[in-house]
Amino acid sequence: MKTHKINNSYYNSLYKKFGDTSLSLGWRGKSNLKRFDHLIEDFKLNDSSVLDVGCGLGHLINHLKKKYIKTYMGIDINREFIKKNKKKFKLLKYKFKNISFEKFRSRGFDYVIQNGMFNLKANQKQYKYVEACLRKMFYLCNYAVSSNFISSQAKIRYSKNFYYDPVKILKICYSITPNLILKNNFFPYEFTIVLFKEKKINEDSYFKNI
Repeated sequence: MKTHKINNSYYNSLYKKFGDTSLSLGWRGKSNLKRFDHLIEDFKLNDSSVLDVGCGLGHLINHLKKKYIKTYMGIDINREFIKKNKKKFKLLKYKFKNISFEKFRSRGFDYVIQNGMFNLKANQKQYKYVEACLRKMFYLCNYAVSSNFISSQAKIRYSKNFYYDPVKILKICYSITPNLILKNNFFPYEFTIVLFKEKKINEDSYFKNI
């Protein structure tokens, strides 16, 4: 896919400049630590399995080490990043695969997490692409999905990035599940969506006029 080649070229050029840092993934300073907090804070990660979609340089793993996860799978289209991750993280519970999310088929992960994969412009049908990915992530997970987005409320913009209308993303997510959280309280120009597998709802859950 042409978009994958463009993305790989972009991130490889950043890696040559900044090495194994968040700057190579387009994130500035230590802000990624806060993003990771918001992506995982609603999950019961102890003894769980995690799928990291668009894992980049595997930085999420360092954030997960204190959570005592059972297994981790990181997938990414960037072959060089995957090679570097396999050298860095040698414990058997950490696995990596050089594959696009479109071709990935494995199920049974407790939690599916995405950090930054949607930042760059993919094509003219960006929202349809995101919806397809979110639906697939939700299908692959046992319990929940978390994903972040750059907001259309951002005051500073860059030509390579896509800025998402939170209302449109929320509408997509409600078509997947009514059990969700939208968090826009850490950076004003970004937001995180968490989707939970649907719980049984009975009549007692509804407001009634008596």
